[in-house]
Amino acid sequence: MNLRALLLAAPMAVVLTGCPIYGDDDGPPPLCVGIGCDCDFDSDCDGGAICGDSGWCEAPPECSDSDPCPDGFVCTGAAGGTCIPAPEDACVTDGDCPVGQACESGTCVGVDTCDDDSDCDGSLVCDYRGTCVEPGACRGHDDCSGDDRCIEGSCIAPAGTCQFNYECGAGRVCVNGGCTPICSNPDQCGSGSTCESGVCVPNPGECVTSDSCATGEHCVGGRCLPQCTAGSCEGDEVCSADGFCRPNPEVRPFCSGPDDCAAGSLCVDGACRTPCPSGEAMECQQTDVSLSVCAADDLCYTENETNPECENEDMCGEGRRCIDAICR
Repeated sequence: MNLRALLLAAPMAVVLTGCPIYGDDDGPPPLCVGIGCDCDFDSDCDGGAICGDSGWCEAPPECSDSDPCPDGFVCTGAAGGTCIPAPEDACVTDGDCPVGQACESGTCVGVDTCDDDSDCDGSLVCDYRGTCVEPGACRGHDDCSGDDRCIEGSCIAPAGTCQFNYECGAGRVCVNGGCTPICSNPDQCGSGSTCESGVCVPNPGECVTSDSCATGEHCVGGRCLPQCTAGSCEGDEVCSADGFCRPNPEVRPFCSGPDDCAAGSLCVDGACRTPCPSGEAMECQQTDVSLSVCAADDLCYTENETNPECENEDMCGEGRRCIDAICR
């Protein structure tokens, strides 16, 4: 073998044996692990940085009670801190945990299982998973005091509930004391709701744990609900006291003055009313066949407005709802 062949073969042998070839420096370039460096996983980053969606190491977002972390992260401090990757047993609500575990201080811990509240110790209650947990949002009217009604997880005073559709505004009806949208499919309903018999109603069988919910949602009372801060909910939803978006059940008048009603109608108690000065129901039905009663005030009403069957579902049989003061 001549000298030229030997000179060419030597570096190739080094490469083939796996030995690195460096230039004039003393070793390999330092590994980039800080903010701005390429990454595939959080473990590729250093100094508390996380691997962002862009594939670069970036500073973790800040957080507080009113500004929670995104899914998969937990806040280092309730009064204010930074988001860090959540451990496997991290949680926001009890539904983030398996059956037999509850969310305590952001961590899933083992607790007793149950069939009803009497199986749980002290003030604990039996949740939809058959697990003893601290009471949270109201589960039913019995969780509320006095005449308040449990509607969308909140105890609402009678003055804030509805009985008739006219109290809910256009496109909504009164169901079990709360206003809810009319629908033809579930996509028209809010979080944790489905469409049944043309109205949006809660869907408490949607999930058992948050694993069954979409990204950004948690299983709360068997319903998939997005976590929220004030004003962060989309559409006609509100951020309830338990920190999750729920459909807004508040009453809304159809009208606030005569200009909101058709010509010839009057705005009375938030509803557009048709006068019937003749005192005859026939005059009402010429305007709307559902207006079958001309009352003593010479205004037209539906039959259920003058002779309501129910105020809420407690006055109807099991499995029936009170819709526009009629058990259905």
